[in-house]
Amino acid sequence: MELGEKIKALRKARGLTQAQLAGEHITRNMLCEIEKGKASPSLDTLSAIAEGLSVPAAFLLDAGEDLFGYAKREAMAQIRKLYLAGEYGACFRLCETLPGEPDDEIAFLLSHCALGEGRRAFYRGNMETALVYFTEALEYAAKTSYPTEDINASASLYSALAGNVSSPRRDFNEAFYLKNADLATENELYAYVTDKTDFPYSNPLLSEHQAAKALMKERRYHDALAKLSALENHKGEDGVSAYFLFRLYSDMEICYREEQDFERAYKYSTKRITLLSAFQS
Repeated sequence: MELGEKIKALRKARGLTQAQLAGEHITRNMLCEIEKGKASPSLDTLSAIAEGLSVPAAFLLDAGEDLFGYAKREAMAQIRKLYLAGEYGACFRLCETLPGEPDDEIAFLLSHCALGEGRRAFYRGNMETALVYFTEALEYAAKTSYPTEDINASASLYSALAGNVSSPRRDFNEAFYLKNADLATENELYAYVTDKTDFPYSNPLLSEHQAAKALMKERRYHDALAKLSALENHKGEDGVSAYFLFRLYSDMEICYREEQDFERAYKYSTKRITLLSAFQS
């Protein structure tokens, strides 16, 4: 977009007439000529127009059309510096000065910074301030498509504490917290790796595998094999990982060996070793 076109578009977006924008700095006719691209403004005139439009003069000369994109590009180096230094309050305030609605990246940063500042206020005992920041953390997390389960879990927990120090569990949405905490910290994978049979698995394959392992502990290898063999039929489906198959083959090898079916035990030992070799290649 040419300079004159950009000035005209911004003027109309702000509901200004040419006479209002021109003010006492230039004539309306001169502004009309500038908008048509028939005249070039001096630096002083450009600064006056930019002030009237509430934008940086450099933005008017920039080839881009998006004021938010321009402002973000100009501020991003400082935003990153503040964020990496843990200066969450300053980073939050800088991000909020960007014009318009935040994009995914800025909303994500705002949610993280709000959580960081909220924690700081919480540990200092400033509960009202903390609660404001935790609320903003949740609001900005809802505006980004980036993963924010860790923010949702932490902010909801801290909000309950800051909002009701005496009885935080009264207003605590435990289901929301647990759902986000599980996603953020891979609790289900941890439970599976550590063979927790009483964990409420959302993945039925993991739950069934743990049920088979419980049978193995009771030395009911024949019953365990029935479950393990059924699980093997899911090989190749979406969401069935190579690690899952590796553990499955390992258990099938053990069960067949205990059942003294050494031919099948060898078969699954070979499958397990083949997978292990692939992992290490």
